[in-house]
Amino acid sequence: RSSIVIALSDLGDACNRAGDYHRAIEHYDASLAMCYKEIDGDRPHPYVAIRLMDIAIACNKLGKYGEAIEYHSRSAVVFNEVYGDQ
Repeated sequence: RSSIVIALSDLGDACNRAGDYHRAIEHYDASLAMCYKEIDGDRPHPYVAIRLMDIAIACNKLGKYGEAIEYHSRSAVVFNEVYGDQ
């Protein structure tokens, strides 16, 4: 992962801890987009699954339960593609 991907993720984490979930999602989305560019968007990668899960958690804290379920589901699919049924 590049420094910008990590920095954006860290900003999302900081906003999440501060309770600024909207900004956390913005930073996680930006980090996720950069990650997709780095891995060509076609291959499953655990970092993608983790960012999707982070977004889901922030959505849940905002009461956006439908979106949270959607992101958690996407995360689970990516984790399954990466690790199988381990």
